[in-house]
Amino acid sequence: MKRELLGFATAALLVFGLGCVKDPTASLRGGGAVEIQTSFSYVQVNVADSVAVTAVEKDAQGDILVELPEVTSLDPTVLAVTISDVPPNPGRRFYVKGLTYGIGKVLIAAGDVTDTVTVQTWPASITITGVPDTLRSDATATATPTALDAAGAPVAGVPITLATGDAAVLQLNAATNVVTALKAGLSTLTATGPNELTGTFLVRVVSAVPASAALSGTTFGAVGAAGTSKLELKVLDAQGNQNTSISEITSVAVSSSNPGIATVAATVVDTAAGGTERHVFVTATGVAGGTANVSGSVTTVSGTFPFAATPVIVLAPVITVSAPSSLPAAVITINGAGFTSAGYRTLVLVDSAPVGNITSMSATQITAQMPTLLAGAHSLRVSVGGVLSNTDTWTQTANFNEASTEPNDAPAQAAPISASFNFNGSADETTDPIDLFEFTTTADSLITGMTLSWSGASIDIDVLIYPKGAQQPGTYTVDNCKFALSSTRNPETGSCQLGAAGVYTVEIDHFGSGPTTYTLKGTLRTK
Repeated sequence: MKRELLGFATAALLVFGLGCVKDPTASLRGGGAVEIQTSFSYVQVNVADSVAVTAVEKDAQGDILVELPEVTSLDPTVLAVTISDVPPNPGRRFYVKGLTYGIGKVLIAAGDVTDTVTVQTWPASITITGVPDTLRSDATATATPTALDAAGAPVAGVPITLATGDAAVLQLNAATNVVTALKAGLSTLTATGPNELTGTFLVRVVSAVPASAALSGTTFGAVGAAGTSKLELKVLDAQGNQNTSISEITSVAVSSSNPGIATVAATVVDTAAGGTERHVFVTATGVAGGTANVSGSVTTVSGTFPFAATPVIVLAPVITVSAPSSLPAAVITINGAGFTSAGYRTLVLVDSAPVGNITSMSATQITAQMPTLLAGAHSLRVSVGGVLSNTDTWTQTANFNEASTEPNDAPAQAAPISASFNFNGSADETTDPIDLFEFTTTADSLITGMTLSWSGASIDIDVLIYPKGAQQPGTYTVDNCKFALSSTRNPETGSCQLGAAGVYTVEIDHFGSGPTTYTLKGTLRTK
């Protein structure tokens, strides 16, 4: 490659004016050469390539002389000069060839009149060797960037810096040019030399030889009937790096210990440019309540690797209500199956809101106190670990201020009527410090004879009752009750002035450690 600077090549008259030397004694020598004009005063050329330069002698009148100047390389290790005159064209034509990287000068002389041309030589290209185009993770190699001349031969003495495009994939020690493959991916090595010359080399990093297989989780978790849960099946090398090479993973086999509880299937997905990465996913689908274990293996070019049996829990609660209708705040029995599963919380939901007063529970039966709502039908479901049962119906047969415990009190008479309530529950400050439930009043009401007692590890339990939505639980800014919240008496007593009819939240806060059971009793009266 030859590069002749435009500023010198196109402004010939200016270059000639700058690229010559006049002899002040020319008038004494009878009109010989007084100056030398060159086509370039500065020229660039690649090593092993050549560039043409012309030079003429001129007399005092500016006329070109027929005499030809002598041309000599002043730096013969950097550049060489070859005469190549083209008669009858006037002047001398010569080629300057780059020999090594550097800068040199050419001397043009006509007697005592001289001029010089400065020549910069460059490498023609840069190549990177020593690194294979594919490396396994944790492998190392030494990159060797080399400057080449126009003929493809190495050029010595050229300063070159090396950089990696993605250090997370391919790490580079700049002092030694040693590269280390870290994880699967692509990274481009770039060598940069003088004159903005660069060379690049693309390296693909793949995971090391497969050594084991494992699912991305220790359990598929809980699903409902027909629900699904998916984990990735990872092929790992000895260092625990995932191998996703499409050329490594050939097949996968999975099975369920009990297809009547959960079925299982594997899916292979090829991704990345050109489908170079392969990922395997295992999906468990719930069939019926219970626990099944998923097991299997993945086959690679290096062998077959099993993965540990992994459980999937199928939650399928089914309910029937033994007392489909009752007065408000009554305790009813819910029969069914799948109500308990280790590590998963069970809730009774009335109109999608949890009730905080489950009094007993087994895998097939729950007893719970119903809330105080408006008279009529309400939906009833059980949730186990977020998986919902079928929906049944519980009907509240009367509004609270119509549910008199006095047999002789008619709902229509003006005398105040009352109903007792008895809320039982349990909680743990570290896992469930606040219980919430609600009730509805249809008249201006108050609660009298409130007593809160507990057993277990709690230091104190507080009760707050306030209009639904009046505050966030745990903020203690609104409270219609007259309990001494700072007191640690057990039991605690108090009363509540509810005021207007509406929906009220009962908040029970626990302070202490370990599980606690509690009972809240009282009487709701109309004014």
